[in-house]
Amino acid sequence: MPRGPSSSANRRKPWNTAGPSAPSRSETRLPSVSPNFPGSMRTIRSFGATQVAIPMDEQGMRCDILEDELQKLADQGKRAKFIYCIPTHQNPAGCTLQLDRREKLLELARRFNTFVLEDDAYGELWFEQTPPPSVFALSNGDHGIKVSSFSKIIATGLRMGWIMGPPALISRVAALRYDMGSSPFLGRVIAEMMRNGDLDRHIENLRGIYLRKLERVEDALARYTAPYATYTRPLGGFFLWLQLRPGLNSRDVQMAANEKGVVVGQGPQFFADGNATNHIRLAFSYVAMEEIEEGIHRLGEAMAEVAARTAAK
Repeated sequence: MPRGPSSSANRRKPWNTAGPSAPSRSETRLPSVSPNFPGSMRTIRSFGATQVAIPMDEQGMRCDILEDELQKLADQGKRAKFIYCIPTHQNPAGCTLQLDRREKLLELARRFNTFVLEDDAYGELWFEQTPPPSVFALSNGDHGIKVSSFSKIIATGLRMGWIMGPPALISRVAALRYDMGSSPFLGRVIAEMMRNGDLDRHIENLRGIYLRKLERVEDALARYTAPYATYTRPLGGFFLWLQLRPGLNSRDVQMAANEKGVVVGQGPQFFADGNATNHIRLAFSYVAMEEIEEGIHRLGEAMAEVAARTAAK
């Protein structure tokens, strides 16, 4: 399974990450795709950085808006420390950034002297169409860094991952680790899975499982929620991002669904600027195949109840 150029093989001279234009911690601005993974945004905020929300469309991050925001910073004599995005099978929206936008993203990183931090946790979990090359692969390690996790492709809760980037920067990252180290035994188990082909076979099996779950979800959505929501079919990953019809409030739908034992995600925690749109996230990776239809049926009932209450006001 190709994973792009390794950090040890990449000997490019690293770009300038300091200098007089580098902002202090209190001035750090990080353009982040929005909506986004809440865990990453919490980590960014914990280090005192300010996120600059870059909205999405059905094809992913709006590079035209990103360019405007980077130019605004440059006009103020400032620079983004990095650009954070999940370009492949995005969480929560499920969309995949196409090749032309990936190339534009890198062009902007070079022009404005920053880099793209590519969160690729779901990149291997494509269903039927192989995604474009990773941003890191396209960059050849120049202005691109890729991070990923074995927790999405081996076992949930497996706290081990990897990072690829220029050797000088990877060395600095390693020096700042504070997790008390990783399990050598676990590392050897994963290495053996990669060596003997078990990991490739396991990922291929996961793709089939998640595709069948997605198809079951879509079939149930067509029967039970079609009057109330629309979505763009994801090409891989764990998530469906449902856009509710006008007048149907996502918070009300979430609460009504919770009362029926159905958990969905929604709200400002998914947005870098806290300005939520009227969407809910469905995660289908964990739920058992035989429970999917009943769950979507209950979700449809919740939507119908909220729609009826809204109409009665």
